[in-house]
Amino acid sequence: MSKGKRLQERVTELEGKLAQSVPKTELDAVRSNLQSKITELQRRLSESVSKTTLDETKKDLQAKILGLEANLRESVPKSEAEALRAKVNEL
Repeated sequence: MSKGKRLQERVTELEGKLAQSVPKTELDAVRSNLQSKITELQRRLSESVSKTTLDETKKDLQAKILGLEANLRESVPKSEAEALRAKVNEL
């Protein structure tokens, strides 16, 4: 094989590799963009709570509300209780 033919094959091989590559500046830009997105998602995640935690908290608070509503149904207004106490004291 002649030296010229080998050089031509080498040029063809390198052109093929070049066609399959991207400039380093483009790689750096993509990497920087993706790193920024990762950082933003990590920040948002750190400010969030899991759906499971939210559901458990909601369930606990709803149970407390039901308990307070039940207590309220079994009670009388404070003004009414004070009026009854005043009537009893008058007797």
